[in-house]
This record gives sequence, C-alpha cells and structure tokens, in this order.
Amino acid sequence: MHHLRQHAERLRLARLLEESPERLDFLRELSATELANLHGACRAALRAPHKPLYQRLAHVSKLLPTALTAYIAEHTLGPLLCARIAAEMSVPRTLALCQHLSPPFMAAVTLHMDMDSLADLAAELPLESLRSIARELVARGEFITMGELVDFLPPGLTSRIAAEIANGEVMLRISLFIKSPARLQSVLEQLPLSELGALARAAADSRLGLLPQTLSLLQRITPIWQRRLIDTAIAEGEATLTHLVLETDRLNLWSAALPFSNLLDRAAQHKLLALRVWKDEALLARALGNARNPAARPFLQALLAELPAEALERTMAMMVQLDTLAPTP
Repeated sequence: MHHLRQHAERLRLARLLEESPERLDFLRELSATELANLHGACRAALRAPHKPLYQRLAHVSKLLPTALTAYIAEHTLGPLLCARIAAEMSVPRTLALCQHLSPPFMAAVTLHMDMDSLADLAAELPLESLRSIARELVARGEFITMGELVDFLPPGLTSRIAAEIANGEVMLRISLFIKSPARLQSVLEQLPLSELGALARAAADSRLGLLPQTLSLLQRITPIWQRRLIDTAIAEGEATLTHLVLETDRLNLWSAALPFSNLLDRAAQHKLLALRVWKDEALLARALGNARNPAARPFLQALLAELPAEALERTMAMMVQLDTLAPTP
C-alpha cells in the first residue's frame, strides 16, 4: 500500500499548488517522504517572500474595530490572504475576529492555514465553532485538511471533532491523509459501534473504490483493532462479504487482502469460504494465482485447509493447473 501514501502526498501537493493531480504525474517516482519534503519546501517558498506584508496587514488590523476588520476580511480579502495574515496575529486577536466570522468562511480559511498555527488557535476555539468548521470541511469533501487536523490537533480536541467523522465512507477517505497511526486509531476508537459496520459496507461498494484505503487503514492499526474491524465485516453478512471479495478481485488486491485472513477464527473462515461467489472459476483462479506469491502463500494455504474434502480436491486440481500454465519463475 506504499503507493497510496505517495498518492496522498501528491494530492496534498496538488492542492497547495492549485493544480490538478494529473499535472504532477511526473513526480510518481518520488517516495512519500520525498513528496512530503517537497510539499514543505513549496509551502515555505510561497509564503516567505510576502511575510513582511502579512505582518504589516496584521498590525494595521488592530487600528480598526474588530467587527469591521472581520467584515472586511470575509467580504473583501478572501480566505487565502486572511489565512496568511492570521498566522501573524496573536491567538487572542484571532479568536476575537472569529466571533464575527461565519463557519463556512472559517472553514475556507482553514484550508490555507499553517497547521502549527491552527493547532494553537483550535485549542482556544469554542467547541461549537470547532465542530462547525469540521462539519463544513467534511461537507465540502476537504478530506486532506481533515486528515491534517487529526494529525496536528491536540489529542483532546481530536475526540471533539470525531462526531463529524462518524461515517464509514468519510472515515476511509480521511484516513488516507492521517500520517500518524496512533492518531488514526484514536479517531477510529471514537466511532460509534454502528459505524464500524459502515466501514465494511463502504469498502465493499465498488462505486466508491475505497477498498485500497481500507486495507491501508488495517495495516496501520493494532492487531486488536484489525480483528475488531474484520469481525465486524464478517458479521455484516453474505452480501457485504461477497462484494468485498468481488472488489478485491476487481482491483487485484489479493496479495494485500490475504494476510488478514489469519485474523479469522474457524467459524469466520468457514463463512467466508462458503460464499457462492467462489463458484466463479475465473475469479477463483485469480485468487489462487497468489499461491505463487511467497508472501501470500501461507495465508492462502491456511484458508484452504478449512475447505471440505470435495472442494479442497477441486481447488488443488485448479492450483496444479495454474502452476502448469504459469509456473513460478
């Protein structure tokens, strides 16, 4: 799933530069760390030349009544310039201005703020203002910023915005942009139990294409939580499990998904193996093809050991045929 981390960093860089991600395809060979370093360098290069101007504007704003300054900010200056100026203001001054700004505008400013400055400000914001900003960001689909907020906000504040992420699809989309595994799990722990099943349903939905994000999330959390999420998916029933298998096949994610099968108890393994979707021989052949992958082979063999004798014989025959048609290099 390393390519997902690279993809996330390219998306962050594209948003900073206000370019389409496709324009940055020439950076595909850079690692996630290299892309993150490039993002930081670009951010500094964009802000540093104009820092004296932002400081002067921050100073001039003190000469006007707070309400008038806020009105000018929202109706004249716009979110980008306001974010730059806010970074040069004291937290109390910024808080006073926030009292006169609308939540949609504050959310728009958040998109352009330095996260270190924003974390200090968020710690002092009224809870309802913080939640309103998070709610607006989610409604706009600003999952990059939401992921950054989770990474940078003090842990106590993260729990306060968790209610705005209490949606399976939203959680999976945001998870791609949360760098800290500890913070990722912290948000996961805040989800209502009812939403854990929604994660599985979102992962299984081919219209969303979120199975890669789901597998990436699973790789980054503790075994206890891995088992909890997998058990929840099993409990969702045949329809969800079938769609998870179909989505794994559609996106060719067998090698990434098979290692999690060792977290299934025998009852869950039998439930998975009993799915009618395995009667599709082409799909089964593609899944069994991973037996030639040394990393996936032990997990596949453990699953096959739970097959009834007749099904095992049929499966082994297919594996022999696959090995004949495409022997291991």
